[in-house]
Amino acid sequence: MATNEEVRAIFPTSDDLEDLMEVPYRIRMWDTDVLRLWSPSGRYWDVPFKGFTVARDEMDQRLADQAVAEGAELRTKTTCLTVRGNEVVTDRGTFAGKVIVGADGPSSRVAKSVGLPNPVTGPAMSAIVEGDFTTITDLYFGNLAPGGYAWLIPKDGCANVGLGAWQHFDGNLNRLFEAFLRRQGLPLKRGTGGHVPVLGPVDRTVKPPVLLVGDAAGHVMATNGGGINVAMITGRIAGTTAADHVLDGVPLDAYEARWRAAVGGPLAQGARIKKLADRFFGSDRSLDLAMRILGARRMARAVRCQPLFFPRRAAAKAF
Repeated sequence: MATNEEVRAIFPTSDDLEDLMEVPYRIRMWDTDVLRLWSPSGRYWDVPFKGFTVARDEMDQRLADQAVAEGAELRTKTTCLTVRGNEVVTDRGTFAGKVIVGADGPSSRVAKSVGLPNPVTGPAMSAIVEGDFTTITDLYFGNLAPGGYAWLIPKDGCANVGLGAWQHFDGNLNRLFEAFLRRQGLPLKRGTGGHVPVLGPVDRTVKPPVLLVGDAAGHVMATNGGGINVAMITGRIAGTTAADHVLDGVPLDAYEARWRAAVGGPLAQGARIKKLADRFFGSDRSLDLAMRILGARRMARAVRCQPLFFPRRAAAKAF
C-alpha cells in the first residue's frame, strides 16, 4: 500500500492521514521504494514509488478491534442475504439500521438488492511465495496477463505473487498463473482468486439508507489496482456522513459529493487512462511500442492516476 506521502500526492485534499493510517503503519512489514514496469519484450522502467506491505489478516483484525473499542458490535460468520428497506436480512437474523453501509466487495449483495450498480471487474489470482526478495515491486504487462498485469510484491521473507486480467477475459486464469510462476522460477502454488474492480467507481453509490464503500463502490485506482488507501479514505467519509445524518439530519446524498471531492478526480482520470491502455493490450507488440513511447516519466504519472500530458500553457509556464 502507498505511504501517506504518496497518497497526498495522488489525493491532495486528503487530510488526517496519520490518524487514519495508524493501524497499517503500526504493523508495516516491508518497505518498498520502486515499481519496476516490465514490457512484453523484457525491457523495464523503474518508477520511484514509496509503499509498504502489511499482513492483511492482521490489519483487518486490528481495525475490527479498533471499531469494537469505539462501541461497534462485531458479528463474524454472518452473511448478508438482502436489504429490505431499513433492514438487513442475514443468515443469522434480520437487523435494522438508519444507515446501511455496503462494504461487501465488487459483487455487493447490498448494492444489488437496492438497485445500485456493481463495478466492472476482472478476474485475479494470487498466492504467498516464501523466499528472499528485494524492495522492488515488479509489474509485468502483456499477454501473460491479458489486459491487466502480473505482479511480485515483496514482503518480509515472502512475496505476494499474482496476476489479473481485463474485464473481457474468459480463459483459464489458473493456467496463466502457473505459467507466470514457472517463468519466475518460483514453486507452483495454489492461488486464491476472485474479481476486482478494473474501471473505477460506479455511477451512483447512494440510495438511502444505503451507502457503498471500497470495492463495492469501485473505489480502486484503475491504473495500479490500489484499493486499500482509497477504501479507508472513503470509509471514513461514509462513517462521518452516516453520523451527520443520524445526529443532524444531513442528507445521505452528501456522501456522494464528499467522496468525489476527496478522491473522485484521480479515480476518474485513472479509469480514462485504463480505457486508453486497453486499446494496446490486444498484442504484445503494440503494448511494447506504447510503453516505449510513454517512457518512465509518463508511466509514473499513469501509476498515480495523473494526466499523461501537461497542457501546453502549463508546460510553457513551467519553463
